[in-house]
Amino acid sequence: MELHLNGSESLNGTSTLNASCGPTDLSLENQIPTSMIIGILVTIGCFILTGFSLSIRKKALIIVALNGSNPAAEGGLGYLKSALWWLGFALTAISQIGVGVCLNFVPAIIVSPLGVLNIASSAMGGRWILKEKIGVFGWVGCCILMIGIAMFAIIAPKELDLKTTEDFVQLLVSINFISFYIVIFLCTIVLLILAPKYGSRHILIYAFISGAAGTLLSWLTKGILIFVSTGVFDHWLLWVSIAINLSIILFHLYYMHILLHLYETSAAEASVTVIMSTLIVSSSSFIFPIQYNITLREGFLMAFSFTTIVLGLFVLNFGKHVTVNFKEILLKEVKYATMEGPTETDAKVNCGTDNEMFRKTEE
Repeated sequence: MELHLNGSESLNGTSTLNASCGPTDLSLENQIPTSMIIGILVTIGCFILTGFSLSIRKKALIIVALNGSNPAAEGGLGYLKSALWWLGFALTAISQIGVGVCLNFVPAIIVSPLGVLNIASSAMGGRWILKEKIGVFGWVGCCILMIGIAMFAIIAPKELDLKTTEDFVQLLVSINFISFYIVIFLCTIVLLILAPKYGSRHILIYAFISGAAGTLLSWLTKGILIFVSTGVFDHWLLWVSIAINLSIILFHLYYMHILLHLYETSAAEASVTVIMSTLIVSSSSFIFPIQYNITLREGFLMAFSFTTIVLGLFVLNFGKHVTVNFKEILLKEVKYATMEGPTETDAKVNCGTDNEMFRKTEE
């Protein structure tokens, strides 16, 4: 008779391994699925493509305005005739569809932080395609912003899954949902009134108008997917949701293009991303307050990450007033382009240029 010690060794020196303790089985069990790895890589590519597609669309807006059409910043729609704009729009649509497909293979907790790649790729696209000058402080602001958004996406409470059409209907008629979006609607109306006068000076006005529409879009899209996945096509709410979704998409695109025309690509994308992320988390917490039990530690980390986001936005938007590059930093020759006026050297150069232009005008 053979006696086993700890289920692995026998008295005659024979070694046996339980299936549950085998290192080979453990490695196979803990191995990341190939589909998830491919999904993560595709998600990264889609987010990068989204940022570059914004730069392509802005390039089309600039070309259309230079050709004499009414610019997008003034409500012009001439870009709809531009093949370059449609190329950028198609790339954006493909990337968003790709991210949606990847959510079937990659957990949302991984996809959400990867969304910060939109900001980095839009900054690179603006630098390479549009020749936008970001500067050292612009890149620093992008990095701070991406860190803050990634932290916020990981720590923040996740959206609840709506699994049935009844869940979706109950969501739409809930007093919390209606109250939240009435407030968002009123804020949007006020900002639409202020936008013509102050929108070109304050980036958050058009960013809020564009980003707020995206929050409602996310909930309606969930509802549409529920109807499609359950095979319910004869419910009136499905077609109402589709009609509202299309209207919101057009509204979002219109004001997003105004924002793109007025501001740098990186700043526009960063501002909209921050506002959408904040409002989506806020709506989830407000609509389903009982479902979220946020600890003191989580609340502190969320406040810290949100402060990091605000700091990153500030550095990104206002750092452009400080003209400095890496070479100047290494040589300790930093030159501040403040709003107080030009330096003495700049004044001499400007005076010489102005006098030369004046003489040419007289001739």
